[in-house]
Amino acid sequence: MRCYCVGWSTRRGAHLCAVRFANQTVRQAFSALPVLRGDEPVSLPLTAPRTVFNSDPTPRREFSASRVPLDRVKAVKNTFGVKLNDVILALCSTALRVYLLELGDLPEASLIASCPVSMRAEGDSTVGNAVGNMFASLATDTADPVERLMRIHTSTTSAKEMRKALAAHQIMGLTETTPPGLINLAARMYTSVGLASRTPPAASLVISNVPGPQFQLYLAGGPLEALYPMGPLLMGMSLNMTAFSIMDHLDIGIISCPDIVVDPGRIADAIPVALEELESAR
Repeated sequence: MRCYCVGWSTRRGAHLCAVRFANQTVRQAFSALPVLRGDEPVSLPLTAPRTVFNSDPTPRREFSASRVPLDRVKAVKNTFGVKLNDVILALCSTALRVYLLELGDLPEASLIASCPVSMRAEGDSTVGNAVGNMFASLATDTADPVERLMRIHTSTTSAKEMRKALAAHQIMGLTETTPPGLINLAARMYTSVGLASRTPPAASLVISNVPGPQFQLYLAGGPLEALYPMGPLLMGMSLNMTAFSIMDHLDIGIISCPDIVVDPGRIADAIPVALEELESAR
């Protein structure tokens, strides 16, 4: 009888969680409608055009990096009245556009970046991760670098409004209502049957921007001169670009699967050139 009661209680708890999650989802959908109906376009997951980046990565990895002065990036930000993250996305966008043009694989529709963002409220000191995703257009279908930057700014602004609308009614995540074994099984099935090549990409790639220390760091008594981050590759996305600001520089780490993305160094080399294009347009 005791085991039966525990089992019944567990099933009842899972049912209540599922009901709460469904109720949350419905309320989030209604909250997002005004943003979706607004004048500014909103980039959504599963709407990115397929490119060479959208294949499952093999176990092999290749790393490249680029560095640009942070004060020059901030000067572009101030000139055009956008956010620092917008300029970083624009630099990555231009580099990706150049790379895809060289391959003859630039799609007519814009690439869409999945950008990890903090979901932690100001003053929240609880232990654990609080990270969500923001989907932003990279405007790679636009040739003019300034127009591309402004379109990215518009996209990130709309994405932030969407995130606020969804977060207003968020009480739990999908992982809190789905058994870990089921999530693991779904991930294995997704990979084993090659769904990454049969379904629309969740996004074109992941681009992260991580604020770093603005003071000198040391390791074993020696000054740390650069810190190049390495982000993970995900199913269906074999390219990751992560920016890390440290003191007076912005270091951008690019990690890819060499079996899919050939020579990421070409992407890295195009980033300083992209900054020069924006500076010359001021």
